Amino acid sequence: MAHPPGPQRPVRLRIYKEKIVAEGYDTATATKVGGLFGAIFQLGGLFSILAGWIGDRVQQRTKSGRAIVSSVGILGAIPFFLAFFFIPLRGLEVTPGGSTATLVPEVLGSIVTNGWVTAAFFMSLLALAFTSADSPNWFALISDVNLPEHRGTVFGLGNLANGVGRASGNGLVGALAGSIERAFPPPLNWAVGLAGFQVFFLPTGWMYARAAQTAPGDIDEVSSILRRRGSVGDAVPRSTEPDR
Repeated sequence: MAHPPGPQRPVRLRIYKEKIVAEGYDTATATKVGGLFGAIFQLGGLFSILAGWIGDRVQQRTKSGRAIVSSVGILGAIPFFLAFFFIPLRGLEVTPGGSTATLVPEVLGSIVTNGWVTAAFFMSLLALAFTSADSPNWFALISDVNLPEHRGTVFGLGNLANGVGRASGNGLVGALAGSIERAFPPPLNWAVGLAGFQVFFLPTGWMYARAAQTAPGDIDEVSSILRRRGSVGDAVPRSTEPDR
């Protein structure tokens, strides 16, 4: 199941930077503060363990469980990402040219004291929390519906598709943001570009919904084959080539 082109951390750091520059800060300060926001806002990814646990529990109830959880995660993240892209960091107060030691408490404090930053933080947190449901359940689903001798190949193809999606997303979002800069000055051009690429997650959610329909039969077939192999004492077919 291919992953769509999507914005990864370098692009998200760019929109943090552009939002901070829009508040009147110099590029160096905006880059440093944007990096701090990027690191803090990644906390949503910690929900991956919980999402995997939820997938395990739902899978015990229905063999479509992992695909359902992944679909909900991918599609559920979209509105929160859209909100995050367009929320400005209005009224942000940090020390221009400040050191990391100076900026860290100021950035952390702004999450509590500045309503715009608070809103952006929670939208990012929720978006990444939903997105984190994908990876653990996707990899587990691959194991569920593929025979042992095919799992490594499928994992490899999945990682290739994921890597291509990430790389193309980073490149294409930047190109789109640059092409619409006259109509939408920064940081709005980046927000519009990132928002436009959310459309690619819709077919991914749809494919997971389709997988939810086909997974039970695939799981049963894999289990049946493994049981037959187990009856002859061999879970994976051995090579018929004679020993040398």
